[in-house]
Amino acid sequence: AWSSFTPESSMKAVEHLHRAVAIDPGFAEAWTELAAHYFFLVTIHLPAYMETERAVAHQEMNIALERALELDPLSSRAHMVQGWVRTNLEWDWPRAESAFLRALELNPSNAEAASIASAAISMRRSRSDTVW
Repeated sequence: AWSSFTPESSMKAVEHLHRAVAIDPGFAEAWTELAAHYFFLVTIHLPAYMETERAVAHQEMNIALERALELDPLSSRAHMVQGWVRTNLEWDWPRAESAFLRALELNPSNAEAASIASAAISMRRSRSDTVW
């Protein structure tokens, strides 16, 4: 439930996920969820004045996402998280679109990826190509 989606819950998830990947470094899904929760910390939970914490979380997010995709390049969820990063942190709409479409290609039933992909594609195509 969204009511339990708090900075504390994301920090607790990060703590548990770090334990999971310490026990099993090949656990791709844990790496993916670790990247996702760091993404939530950077984009939602950590205020702008916490620059150092945000920078650390951003770096950890990139490490976790890279590891997740190395371990399971066919993970729809990992490609979706990559799309979030490219959209919200890198502002790279063409590469975000590619990540979301890859997530959908890998799992056509991924409703979240379908929804976000359609929004990303719509926003990108509503702009002039010179902007992108």
